[in-house]
Amino acid sequence: MLCKELIIRLKAGHFGLLKAAEGLTEEEMNVKWFGIWGVREILAHLSAWDEENVRIVKSIIYGKLPTMFKGTTGYPELDKRVDAMNEMFIKQRAGLSIKEITDEFKENRQRLIETIEDDCASDLSQDYGVRWGRIHITLNYYFDYPHDETHIVQIMNWRGMDSLQQNS
Repeated sequence: MLCKELIIRLKAGHFGLLKAAEGLTEEEMNVKWFGIWGVREILAHLSAWDEENVRIVKSIIYGKLPTMFKGTTGYPELDKRVDAMNEMFIKQRAGLSIKEITDEFKENRQRLIETIEDDCASDLSQDYGVRWGRIHITLNYYFDYPHDETHIVQIMNWRGMDSLQQNS
């Protein structure tokens, strides 16, 4: 994937997430429908990951293994670490209003996009020498998961939306 493609995907994902949540009341944003999460927690989670992703991008381009991978030997351990990070991210944002969360999400997404624009090679498959076991951790590898898209679909399904057209 090219840097430019990732930036388009990040911008589209941010737009899609806000569009999927558009028109929800504060009460609706706080309804827990995805396990212990609702739209509020999904947006807080994504904002936190954007903040963390700035550090991860910088680690990778400087040839260092990102902290979240350190001390893990495979995906089961990494998944547990990610779950713990998600729990911590939500707790850290528990006192924020919906507006504060969406503002933070906007700022963190912009910071992530700027980091990618400023610091990354045009081809995200460039190997910076970062290894996790036998896996080469490139930016292409790291950003392969359709994170925003997954959560957009979850919110749309919960709301009964067929598209991101004007919400009623």
